[in-house]
Amino acid sequence: QMAGHSVYRRFTDRDAYGRGAKFMAYLNYLLADQGGLKPFIKKFKDAWLFKPFFTIDFQTALETHMNRSLSSEFNQYVYGLGGIEKNHKVLENPNRPVLSDEYIFSLL
Repeated sequence: QMAGHSVYRRFTDRDAYGRGAKFMAYLNYLLADQGGLKPFIKKFKDAWLFKPFFTIDFQTALETHMNRSLSSEFNQYVYGLGGIEKNHKVLENPNRPVLSDEYIFSLL
């Protein structure tokens, strides 16, 4: 259950380093005929650079890249026994103001 936590949890699960590395190695194996995981990671990084993303975003992009579902693998190894709904909606904190991209970049 590396990613099946509350959306308000702000630290990385310790399992992400051991079991997560093994899961990424498994994904690399599944993508062996396409050059492994590195080409996908580069494409994903280019698309999501400086944007927040969730595990479900990574999963969806990977499934699109591979043209197959990875729900059973992610439910078993990443989300835990309960899994996560594909249409999981993240609830925004009502006390946090919504900031435009222009305003955020003006702070830099």
